[in-house]
Amino acid sequence: MASIWERHFTRDSGSDKDTEIDLDTLLKGDPFADWLRGKNRVSYKIFNDVLSDLTKDTQYSVKIFAVGDGSYVDQSTIPEGWFGPHVRLLAVVTPSKNTKLKFFVVGPLNVTNPEGFLQVASWNGNAFHFFGVENINGGDPRGWTYQGSSYDAFTDGQSYDASYLGPFNGHVNGAAIMKEIHQPWYHWLSSANPNFITCISPKALEEVQNIPYLIGSDKSPLAGKYVDSADNLEPVIEEAVIDWYQSRVNYDFCDPADASHQTPRSQPCNVHRWMAHLLLTTTVNFAASNNSDATTYTVPNDHFYNAELLAEFSFKNKKKLLPDSTPQFKANMDLYEKAIQNLHVSLLQEVSDGIPAETPQFPYHKLCEGTLGGGKQTDSYNITCFVETLANSEGVPFVCLQTSLEDAQGVLAMQRKLQSNGKKYPQGLLSETAVQAILMLDFSNPVYSWRRGVLMQYLPQTTTLKQSAPGPLYDLEQQFVDAVRKSSHVTDASSPEYQFVQLYDNPPDDFQKIFLNYFSKITKRLKTPDGVYDYLMLAESRRRIYRPLPLDEFGAQLPYALNLAPKWNGVEMTPDGTITVIPQRGLDFFACWTGTLHGYDPHILPSEDSLARSIMPRPTASRCPVMMRESGNAAKRAGQAGRQIGVSRQTDESQAVNEPSPTWDNDIASLFSKPYWVDGDPSAVGSSWIEAMRYWSPPEPKELYLDLADRSSVQYNIVTIYQHLRSRSMPVTDDPSQYWPEEALETLRIWANQGFRESADEPIQLKTIIRPPVDPPLRLRKDILSLTADELRTYREKLDTVLQVGSSSSKWQELGLLHAEWCLHYQQATFFWHRAYLAYVESLIDFPIPYWNGFAADTSDISSPHAGLPSIFLEESYVNSAGKPRPNPLRYAYAYNGKNKSGCGPYVERYAVLTQGPNPQDPQWVEKVHLFRTYHDQIVEAFNQPKYSVPQDFEGVMGLPWANLPAFTDHQDPSKYPNEVKQMYFDGNFELAHDNYHGWVGPDMADNTYTAFDPIFLSYHANMDRILEMYLRKKPGQQLTSGFPLQPFISNGRDLAYSDPRVYVYATIGDLAKPSQALGYLYAPPASPDYIDIQTSLASIRNRMAPSGGSSVLLGKVQEAQQPITQPKPKVIFTDVSCTKESFQIDVFVGGAASLDPNPVKNPAFIGRMTRLGMGPGGGGAEGLRNLQRCRKAPVARILDAAPFEMMLCEARAVQQVVTHLGTREVVDESEWKKWPGFEGKVVWL
Repeated sequence: MASIWERHFTRDSGSDKDTEIDLDTLLKGDPFADWLRGKNRVSYKIFNDVLSDLTKDTQYSVKIFAVGDGSYVDQSTIPEGWFGPHVRLLAVVTPSKNTKLKFFVVGPLNVTNPEGFLQVASWNGNAFHFFGVENINGGDPRGWTYQGSSYDAFTDGQSYDASYLGPFNGHVNGAAIMKEIHQPWYHWLSSANPNFITCISPKALEEVQNIPYLIGSDKSPLAGKYVDSADNLEPVIEEAVIDWYQSRVNYDFCDPADASHQTPRSQPCNVHRWMAHLLLTTTVNFAASNNSDATTYTVPNDHFYNAELLAEFSFKNKKKLLPDSTPQFKANMDLYEKAIQNLHVSLLQEVSDGIPAETPQFPYHKLCEGTLGGGKQTDSYNITCFVETLANSEGVPFVCLQTSLEDAQGVLAMQRKLQSNGKKYPQGLLSETAVQAILMLDFSNPVYSWRRGVLMQYLPQTTTLKQSAPGPLYDLEQQFVDAVRKSSHVTDASSPEYQFVQLYDNPPDDFQKIFLNYFSKITKRLKTPDGVYDYLMLAESRRRIYRPLPLDEFGAQLPYALNLAPKWNGVEMTPDGTITVIPQRGLDFFACWTGTLHGYDPHILPSEDSLARSIMPRPTASRCPVMMRESGNAAKRAGQAGRQIGVSRQTDESQAVNEPSPTWDNDIASLFSKPYWVDGDPSAVGSSWIEAMRYWSPPEPKELYLDLADRSSVQYNIVTIYQHLRSRSMPVTDDPSQYWPEEALETLRIWANQGFRESADEPIQLKTIIRPPVDPPLRLRKDILSLTADELRTYREKLDTVLQVGSSSSKWQELGLLHAEWCLHYQQATFFWHRAYLAYVESLIDFPIPYWNGFAADTSDISSPHAGLPSIFLEESYVNSAGKPRPNPLRYAYAYNGKNKSGCGPYVERYAVLTQGPNPQDPQWVEKVHLFRTYHDQIVEAFNQPKYSVPQDFEGVMGLPWANLPAFTDHQDPSKYPNEVKQMYFDGNFELAHDNYHGWVGPDMADNTYTAFDPIFLSYHANMDRILEMYLRKKPGQQLTSGFPLQPFISNGRDLAYSDPRVYVYATIGDLAKPSQALGYLYAPPASPDYIDIQTSLASIRNRMAPSGGSSVLLGKVQEAQQPITQPKPKVIFTDVSCTKESFQIDVFVGGAASLDPNPVKNPAFIGRMTRLGMGPGGGGAEGLRNLQRCRKAPVARILDAAPFEMMLCEARAVQQVVTHLGTREVVDESEWKKWPGFEGKVVWL
């Protein structure tokens, strides 16, 4: 049996996963798979093996093309031949029996290199299939891998999402494409580049001359019957793209039951990806000057408009947007050369081993990250040092980015017609009116138009076949246009929303006239030095947007303008032929879209969170709510909110709500004088605000005197008023419920932007005075028992499909190992590391992790429905959004390597007494539930500590974040303890409770190697993080080792870097100690009250007005009352506590206790429990942990509060212990555990 490997691409920095498969059954009918099956060709691992065979086989026609990114750099001008032109060979192979089939083979110029890359795209008449020779599973040996089909490029959001990974970060839309598609093919061996051969070093040419299929009859390299000019490649590529798009449109739009492809699907597939061809730039082609005369260069038309699409696009009346005759845009050679020198446009090569030291002829340049592309395959994003190899030259004039053949063909394909039910329907998703409006929106920027890009947010999630024939085939357009009309931007004449609606509602009478006027202005500007300079700068701007993308593999691929700063923001074209800076909204769009495509988890479609919610301000109603103190007036405030914004509602609720149009008389004055959201007496509160501002405002100059009851005064100071209100530095109050809510702030902003109208009789005069706020989206973590049915189903689906918790080869397994091998314990960083872990999981599933509140008071009450494990974790199945029953992922999650701690099955295991459900008649279950009383007291003890942890320099030790509690011995004199030690610390007490909860669920949760494979782990730790957040906010000013790195997390936990040696890139304790809002999430109130009310109160951080009269605002904190030293109380101290491999449970009783039943309700001598949560073997198996630094080496102490047992301990003076191995559930003999450090507790009075 011949075998190859199927590659599964992962969205992280780890190696992709390869699984061995049988080649004999793979892709029957695929031309390359069929060829590979014969004559043991699977053993071919280099380009020469493949091509030597093919060129000798008369059943195949072979044409070979050569491309080099540094093809315009002459090797003879560079000493020692160190320059790398990155020459590759492309062979187009056509079976003689079926010329409709083809496969494309790509390899290095050094065709015999055993480590050289080898890639294949094979067309089987329906789709391309992608193959490559790779290092299997990231190591040895090398072998053939099958990497997916064209359809895998469109798996966005599916459980296995290969889109924009592997071959699909180049073949973004599934086609076999080239970066250049038209003449002059300036990187290619072609008629326009006859000197291509000079970019190759003499040594490499000598090697080529030994390859028969690469030489001519006279031994000349890259010649002969198999080697062809790129001019002849153009029709091959165009045919391949068009054929694939025909298959793709049939699959996505046509009913699979209709073999004739005439019946439309009721709901088409991949709608957003089709619309991306019109609204985004999914990929680009390179263009350059293709013609010149004695004095001028021709500038590519594609630089100025979408020539690739508009040249072919026509409408029903056969009228085109473009005029029949378009001009050639020409630039004077002298003006061009001067502009090139002024911009210092050159070709660069990345600095690597073998390149000599900097010389005057070949200077080095330090640029920024992202000058080259990122991603797992390219992995050049961090290269910042380049050497200038061809100064003041682009190689070919006017190198620019043009609309890709793929995007143009995508628009043409999605607008074709098909037959349905005997009537002609336009296949198009959109009407001609909508297509015209989008094509004309920002038409002067054919690639990377943020104005078209932001419209992606208005696309509906689904579109449905319409029942009547008129208009477009589907209801997409109606939903899309309606959403744009409702946007908060649509009243801003400078916004793309406004411009699109105008083009849609009032299309120009003559589009061609618009273009002719535009062409005329460009032609005139090209005759001026400024015009040529500007258009070269425009080309550089677009190249800078493209550069971080994975397709930008090599330094010499594109020219670079060295006189423009590395972090230059760029420019864009205007319809009057001039350039202008990209506005902030455009910069934000690119940062959240193309700026993320270089990472390990790229997505060609901008995400909803980063696009629609963060960059694009949305209606107030959809903003994430801020946790505010509720009151009895909450319902009243909610009911009043609608009328406070000057909104007139239709009598028919089916009608849309009008746009708000607030006035001073009807809306704004009352926001200051009678704030509707304030409890008690709003008029009195408003009056106090007004009088306070009058009192504190300076009398002179008069303009700065702030009277909130005077319209003109508010108008003059509107910007600073809005800024202070939104930042909550106003009003000055101890009651956070008085801060202005979002809807009131939005009313104030709209009033300013509509011309500060006093009454409804005045006309609206639109002018942007206050820009819409840009808020980061905040996830709301809810109590898992408060989730709605839809929210619970969504969370389960995320675990089921995104993380694939029920699979042994999944992201879930990676997450479990991440915790097993990297988590931190027994140190200050413990809970901040786990905070980062939760943030990373949330970034993967794009859904807030619900918390399981084991701190709820009634969780220790056996009669409460909240006692024991929530039924959500015990149910057998759930019904997904498709209506299909699925195993409950909160119960059936694969354990470590598909084998749980006890070895009895593939799924995580919890103690049977819990999984059988509530049973108040079962003494074991009752005992379990009652233990929560002990754990609750331990959390309260932790929360009562004034300090989080021992300072870093305590005991003079530097370099580690100090952990928990200092090491105690049982013979130390308590009087010698400093006060801060007597007071104890939060994190040690809190980790004691933390470990106990882990041990309570067990047995997998009780072992650190297995624990994170249980979905309870996520919800349990979310609750611990909730309590941590309350402590940090309740007790501000904590001393933390802020710079300690929480490896391997970067970006505040949103991403990973397992092996980056630059410690400074990792998230730190200081980063994760910020308020949760700064980290992107909030906690909703628990479903059942906590054991004690320790809810974070915003009143604990108060804004105080300075005595100087309000010129500054001080951020203060509530001072803790100093506690007098009281009589010593008993504590049970465990010293020398450090990490263990196995997990143990230590139950502590008063010495001489009559019963050793660990039940805090029934046994008055039971002091408490300490769980020693074992680290387990990690991913290293028997050899031990792979990350040895995850557990603090210096031992710490653990303390059980024994104050309630003071009288009993006065007599006993000692304690008894029962130590249980949590893996075997066997009691450990006292003679054994007494030998182990950290297991024997001593009574100490403090």
